[in-house]
Amino acid sequence: MLALLVLAPAAAFVIDVLDAPAKFNSFFDELPKAATRVDDWMFVDKMLSGKWSSAPEGDVIAGSIGPQQLDGRGMPVDIDMRVHRGTVTGAIGSGGLGKHYVFSEIQIDGQVSAGNIEGIAWDAIGGEKVALAKFELQQGQLDGEPVLLFRIIDQAKAFFPARATLWQTDAIRPGELKTQFFRTIVEQRKARQRGALSD
Repeated sequence: MLALLVLAPAAAFVIDVLDAPAKFNSFFDELPKAATRVDDWMFVDKMLSGKWSSAPEGDVIAGSIGPQQLDGRGMPVDIDMRVHRGTVTGAIGSGGLGKHYVFSEIQIDGQVSAGNIEGIAWDAIGGEKVALAKFELQQGQLDGEPVLLFRIIDQAKAFFPARATLWQTDAIRPGELKTQFFRTIVEQRKARQRGALSD
């Protein structure tokens, strides 16, 4: 019995020593994840980050959405963004993109300045970042609800409405590839290449 009392702590110590490398490795595996979570908690702007839509699904009083919000050219507008240390990244989708572009959703980048966001909506074309629109988002209130006032500064085509009011929402429409539109573009490019080769 006395031998068990003496050997038990020694056995526990040996097991802890043998387990130390695994605990050490686990600590260094988890440290970056924990640092990221703390960084997000401290520096992600929770008032601006998230999903915003000009036509949110069911969680906004219907009277808040005017007819111009539903019928405007390029509507609806959906934004899913993350604002971290004043830098904005995310995606934007719109009815105008769905009508005039290969994808109904493209990327956004921007900066927060004096509480407002100035950004660009872009896509990778030919391996390069190409801005399709420049926009501004201003924080506001409508019927006691926080909103973002979306305004286009410049755009290549009617991808987005000139102005829209966006409400925070839990869900937005997923982006999609317009396969027929994409096939048409590819076929036109192949035809141009064949024409250039025959010259």
